[in-house]
Amino acid sequence: MQNHEQERGRGDILIVDDNLSNLKTLETLLSNEGYKVRGAPNGQTALMIMNNQPPELILLDVRMPGIDGFEVCRRLKQTPAIRDIPVIFLSASGEYEEKVKGFQNGGVDYITRPFNSDEVLARIKTHLTLHHLQLELTLAYKEVEKQVEERTLELVESNTQLKKEITERKQAEQALENHREQLEELVKERTKDLEKSNQDLQRTLNSLEQTQQQLLESKKMASLGELVAGIAHEVNTPLGIGVTGSSKVVDLTKEIRKRFQEKALSRQEFEQFLARCQNMGEIILKNLEHAATLIQSFKQIAVDQSSELKVSFQLKKYLKLVLSNLTPKFKNNNFKISIHGDEEFELVGYPGVITQILTNLINNSLLHGFDGLSDGAVEIHVEIQEEQVIWKYSDDGKGIPQAVQAKIFDPFFTTKRGQGGTGLGLHIIYNLVTQKLKGTIRCESQVGVGTTFIITLPRDPA
Repeated sequence: MQNHEQERGRGDILIVDDNLSNLKTLETLLSNEGYKVRGAPNGQTALMIMNNQPPELILLDVRMPGIDGFEVCRRLKQTPAIRDIPVIFLSASGEYEEKVKGFQNGGVDYITRPFNSDEVLARIKTHLTLHHLQLELTLAYKEVEKQVEERTLELVESNTQLKKEITERKQAEQALENHREQLEELVKERTKDLEKSNQDLQRTLNSLEQTQQQLLESKKMASLGELVAGIAHEVNTPLGIGVTGSSKVVDLTKEIRKRFQEKALSRQEFEQFLARCQNMGEIILKNLEHAATLIQSFKQIAVDQSSELKVSFQLKKYLKLVLSNLTPKFKNNNFKISIHGDEEFELVGYPGVITQILTNLINNSLLHGFDGLSDGAVEIHVEIQEEQVIWKYSDDGKGIPQAVQAKIFDPFFTTKRGQGGTGLGLHIIYNLVTQKLKGTIRCESQVGVGTTFIITLPRDPA
């Protein structure tokens, strides 16, 4: 997933609210976060804005004079060009029936006033991310469909040409048989022509086989596109947890409403209800974010990153720069990171790939090495040995059991299935080091002592 700084300024949000005070409050909050914000005081104006310049997300007040929020959303969903824009309803009531009506009319979320600013920002961020991913997957799938269609047309044309040549060959053979006795010299000449025709036909058949293989590969690409678009297997767990959690919140709400209507609701029961709802909300949000991360990971496996330019850069300074952007990952614990090596030596390569490798190594230490630990240390050493760069990354975490070490670079292998692990992090690192950077990577680890990854790179990969 993109980090917060990368997302700033990339979201176009329309706020629809007849209360100018509420409208101004939300505009200020979102503008400060770098979003492009537009406001509309009523539903009619909002519909005009959507049709002229569609936003990426809509915050829609439920109760407005004239056209209320539900009607605005219903009309929006009936317009093909804008019906995929996510709508988050805003209301001061929070009534269950009103929420249900909002979702029935096409809303993706429902926020009750007075709202928590962090919660609003988190929900907006989540729905914008999902919206962007949906647009990217739609474009990718259309591109795959286009390629399949082009390959299919090529195959049809090749088949037509092949049938034509086969027909011509049969006609020539039949004519040769009819005149065999009278035209023996002609038979010899025709035989030579047929031999040449057979060679041409064989080349055509070979070309057809290649075209068929290309079509098969295109179909595989289409299947991969459907896999990424659906992520049917790996995303089932976090989405299932999200659905279960949402259902639980609804059940708790029904139960507390019943207690309230019976005037049997105690303060303690209400406080327990709020605590449980908050906990379930955090679980739902965490798993939805995890689902988005899985989509990005699948995409990384499928997409070739060879378009990045190769440049000369100072490795140690660049690692420090990357770590400065990863600081938020350690702000709630006592983990320390240090980098050792020559500040000035340069490496010819791909800075973006170095960023991916270091980020995945840090994530691996946090998820596996330091799991359950309150403090720890990461040390990074870089040094030059002739025309090679030796990059050592070490943490003093739990270490990796000997039986597991042989599998850590395999795709989808993880010891944290269902607990945040996808089995893609180290596999991506391995592919980037060996294929993109033309280097090697190996792991040394001891349980209870820590883990070291040793990456050897050429100073200038060919």
